[in-house]
Amino acid sequence: MEVTVAGSFAAAFLTLLLPVLAIAAVSGERPLAISISTMFGVVFSIVVSALIWGFPGAGVVILAMSMACLLSAPAVIAGVSIGSWLRKSSPTNPFDRTSLMKLLALPIGFSFVEVMYHLPPLPFGLRGQIIAAVLVLLLISTALSAYSDRQPWLTVPLVLGGVLFGVIADVSLDTKVDRNLWPLEIVFMCAMSTPGVILGTALGATLGIGRRNRST
Repeated sequence: MEVTVAGSFAAAFLTLLLPVLAIAAVSGERPLAISISTMFGVVFSIVVSALIWGFPGAGVVILAMSMACLLSAPAVIAGVSIGSWLRKSSPTNPFDRTSLMKLLALPIGFSFVEVMYHLPPLPFGLRGQIIAAVLVLLLISTALSAYSDRQPWLTVPLVLGGVLFGVIADVSLDTKVDRNLWPLEIVFMCAMSTPGVILGTALGATLGIGRRNRST
């Protein structure tokens, strides 16, 4: 199971990352439109493959679509984010503060997953984990969005993309346990991290507006 997940993830990531990055860097399309178009292409390829190789049944095709989207999402998010940053950044100042905040969001989401997986047991069990996750991501997301002068709400999908990437990477590298229910792990980790990220981004966006108004 581990080899299959790792190989599939690596193939999807390497196949999609550079093309999506290039499209986002040179085209004038919105990042969301590029992401949706790419994921539609992934789903369409599954349907075409099912028709060519023999239709295995609607349930199997839907499951294949879901897994293909989960495996492809990290590459799409990373490619669109980096490509959009390259297109919008000034040649004289490519590492402006807003771009830096966006670049930090993905590895922060990834690191959050690894910390939660390997953290010693907290008091109050699952309730303690949820409280810790909300508080930590609330503070981090507030900082990321408050210091983003453009598109502060982009922090939410970037952090959650990092969470998705972190779960898949942890499952791929785990050679001790056969984690067949890893899609449910993705749902659980995203559900645990979403409240803190959304609340922190909302707070940070509000603080950022006030900071920019005072500076003008």
